[in-house]
Amino acid sequence: PGQTVVIRYPRLPDQPAGELGAAVAAEAGQNIPYDLSEVFLDWTVLDTVREGDARKLKVLLVAAKYEVIETRVQVADAAGVQLAVLGVDSLALADAAEGCDFLGPDESVALINLGAASTSIHFMKGRASNFIRDVSWGAREMIQAIAKGRRCDLQEAERLLMQSARGEGEARDPMSVVAIAEEEAPPPAPEPAEPASGSGELGGSLLDPLEDEIGALGEPMTP
Repeated sequence: PGQTVVIRYPRLPDQPAGELGAAVAAEAGQNIPYDLSEVFLDWTVLDTVREGDARKLKVLLVAAKYEVIETRVQVADAAGVQLAVLGVDSLALADAAEGCDFLGPDESVALINLGAASTSIHFMKGRASNFIRDVSWGAREMIQAIAKGRRCDLQEAERLLMQSARGEGEARDPMSVVAIAEEEAPPPAPEPAEPASGSGELGGSLLDPLEDEIGALGEPMTP
């Protein structure tokens, strides 16, 4: 899940299938913030696109650290479970949506998985993975906002959230409970400004897009 994996969408020159593996490995060496000996790499070609006069292959590249994989394999072994496939959460979400026939052939869809401490957003275009972003914000923060606004304990706040998620009580939309809580809560104290990052260190999520991937998303919308 989340930042335990690195996902990229490189565009590589069109080339024979026998040469593509080496090209992907070279691309991974430049864009994966780990030594390649520390990660398990997997990839697939999503589409063929044209950039000017050149044909490019849009590739989905996934890298997961061996230690992350081994941890999950050990848990499965201890439970007596034999693994057939070990997949990335956000990609498994897309597989589930496709298996339930939620994705139209020409649709652009955002799949959102709201967890306890993080949220995964997976953008699909034409049933193909197009962009993934994980954020460190989930139901935990929603419950804390409700508890603060309603001045109740966390257990009561969670009960209110679950009640609204089931369409019961005063609010039938879970987000409306949060909105009401935020309206009732006193304004928060201003937080100290964070220093601007300029040290060259890796910042943000490992799922953040590269510049060429941002260009592939199209022009930004004007407010």
